[in-house]
Amino acid sequence: MIGFYRAAFLGDNVIAIKALLMLRHSYDGDIIIYTNTQGAQIFSKLSGFICVDSSAMSKQELLAHINAQHFECFILTQPNRWRCKLLSQSNAKRIISFATLANLLNPRISKVFFSRAFSQIPYHKALCKLVAKVDSKRFAKASTDFSSSIYPQFRYPIDEDAKARVQNTLDSATHYLITPKHTPNPKSPASLAPIICLNPFVKSTRINLPLSAYIDLAYKLAARFESMRFVILHYEGAPTPCLQDPPPNVFVFSNDDNLANLIELLRLSCLLISPSTGTIHLADMLHIPTIGIYNRKDSRLWLGDSMQKQHLVILQKPLEQSSAQAIEQAQKRVYTLACAMLEPHS
Repeated sequence: MIGFYRAAFLGDNVIAIKALLMLRHSYDGDIIIYTNTQGAQIFSKLSGFICVDSSAMSKQELLAHINAQHFECFILTQPNRWRCKLLSQSNAKRIISFATLANLLNPRISKVFFSRAFSQIPYHKALCKLVAKVDSKRFAKASTDFSSSIYPQFRYPIDEDAKARVQNTLDSATHYLITPKHTPNPKSPASLAPIICLNPFVKSTRINLPLSAYIDLAYKLAARFESMRFVILHYEGAPTPCLQDPPPNVFVFSNDDNLANLIELLRLSCLLISPSTGTIHLADMLHIPTIGIYNRKDSRLWLGDSMQKQHLVILQKPLEQSSAQAIEQAQKRVYTLACAMLEPHS
């Protein structure tokens, strides 16, 4: 039995999926994932895993649960001081983690060296290095299988209830696209129109464009591609996008804490424009094309498997330090990229 600890922000949880799939492919026994509430929504949909939401557990309860499993191996992906100490006190026969100051002299932990500041590989590949440490020969075979067939064909399971909710929301927004050049046509329902999502919100970084820039982008793209729907994503607690005289093909989708709704909306989309956050990693997981608002470090560290470097718009400074000219130039770059990517769908 193998344990796997991943209880982080949404995007950090999503990028662990490939490592988990490779672990599942190279190991026959039970695999238990210890995670948080958001992670449980993601990982519980994967087949072949036991998912434990440890959010409400005390450290003592978590240690007791781990000890009850008698793990042959435990992969700790977030090796801070208290987690390293807790795992060292467990009866897990083997513990694998990244080398940090918290565990450097700990003989109980087998270490993988990875530097976020200097490493040239993205973080999701670093997580795979932890899996490789379990059994290098099996991992090598799994890597060959994944590169040839398995991972490119991976499809995150569909949530039919969430899919229906999203479709109903879109249908209630408009039954037909009505523009000066497109009159209502029963043969061209809005449900067939391509969907482009714009995500203005991020908690984990200040590398972003202002909300007003996303709204302006939506309006300009909607005017150019009148047969497409442009959806500005919103969640409870985020600033509400104020749309003044919006085009008929621009909407706001406000989600609750159910990630399945967001996943199914992204699945229906042909493009996402977003900063480096969980939403763009969900789109990457679903193999949806993306335009990312990144800085140079994040373009290396948080580049997903399906992302294209040429589809990243690089900002030099955080939003509050960016000049109006830099924001305008970045917005123009996003617009140009989006137009090029959307032309085949028009």
